[in-house]
Amino acid sequence: MKRHRIWGSSRRERQRHEREKQYQRLAALAARLAPPVAPITWRAGWGCRALGAIWLGQLVAFGPLAYDRDLGRFGAVDWFIRVLATVFSGWILGRLWAWQITADATGVWIPRLWKVQCVPWDLVGTVRARADGTVVLDERPLGPFLPPLVARALGRRATATTVAGHLTIMAHANALRPGVAASRLRRGLPYAPWALVPLIALAVAHLIRAWR
Repeated sequence: MKRHRIWGSSRRERQRHEREKQYQRLAALAARLAPPVAPITWRAGWGCRALGAIWLGQLVAFGPLAYDRDLGRFGAVDWFIRVLATVFSGWILGRLWAWQITADATGVWIPRLWKVQCVPWDLVGTVRARADGTVVLDERPLGPFLPPLVARALGRRATATTVAGHLTIMAHANALRPGVAASRLRRGLPYAPWALVPLIALAVAHLIRAWR
């Protein structure tokens, strides 16, 4: 029993220490921030775009509708399953190529499958950076960044941690939020249109193969 009490006390001490470190980190970040005039946008960088290009390439080469498949042999069920799988792959491509986070005067704008969703500032709760580099707002994944551990190993800033802290600060400090609303163009697109990209790439690949 005594060992359990010591373990529980040690665990609470570590949690308290982590909260203090997080508070100090947020306080230091808040001191460096100036009230933004325009909306703030974080979006996919070269790493995500490179992964998206690799994903698209393997989809064209090895996917359910790959360029070397004999499409004439497919039945209706085959077509349905393969097109559905390809569309889902397009959603993954959109998550890699087209994710973005836009903070403006009204809240945080996040692309979803069919629309760009706004989370008002008064509904923004916990924002955290996961170990894999994904920033999560109340269980909503916002965007993948370079994992913090990898960023530190490369001597780079842990952007995921910084973005999570920035959003947390803006959620609690009105003066540090952007003063204007983002335009529809600035908010970005939903992920659904990106489902067409693999279909177009596959159609082009099959046409090139047919012409040879």
